[in-house]
Amino acid sequence: MPQCEVHRHGQREGCMSAFGALRSGPGIMPVDRAAGKRELHLSNFVNAYYELRDLEMVRAGAVLGSVHDMAVFANASFDAVPASHMLEHLPAECLDAALREIARVGSHALVHLPVAGRHPQLRLSSEVCGLDPSLRLDVHNWLHRPDGREPRYVRGMHYCEVGRRGLRVRELLRRFALHFEVLPHYRNRDWLPGYSFVLRSREAG
Repeated sequence: MPQCEVHRHGQREGCMSAFGALRSGPGIMPVDRAAGKRELHLSNFVNAYYELRDLEMVRAGAVLGSVHDMAVFANASFDAVPASHMLEHLPAECLDAALREIARVGSHALVHLPVAGRHPQLRLSSEVCGLDPSLRLDVHNWLHRPDGREPRYVRGMHYCEVGRRGLRVRELLRRFALHFEVLPHYRNRDWLPGYSFVLRSREAG
């Protein structure tokens, strides 16, 4: 298996620029240079801010590592492992290893993944009997199947998204079931681009 270096948004070069900022002292905003060559936009600065903040945590004693190889942690080291909008940045061969490692080190996992496409919604809120009817449509190319090797979505950052061929909810549930018991899973009506899974490990013991 190739070594997949996992940093926020999967952008190693941006993380390296953040290291440079740490060496240079405060007051420097690192920018993801790889993305900047294509287009300079606000998200580059936002992502770089979080990269810098995460690296400052490392200086304070936190652990910097790869989600698909957490040998530094013993089995069942954590009550719960959150993976919020992170696993979509991994190629398929690293994703399966990451799920296995999360199940090994945590008794539970909270996985949040992006939903493919755009999501127009008609929603009628009512104070009567707590009614909250809505109509939602997910708009994307339903025939396109991710190959798991190339990040083809969201400016080249996502390898996978919920709803694409091979990654429908039922298919993801089967994939999770190899390592977890699937507890509640749901689409957040107040945040349509995300889908949440609550999982109990089969491997942590």
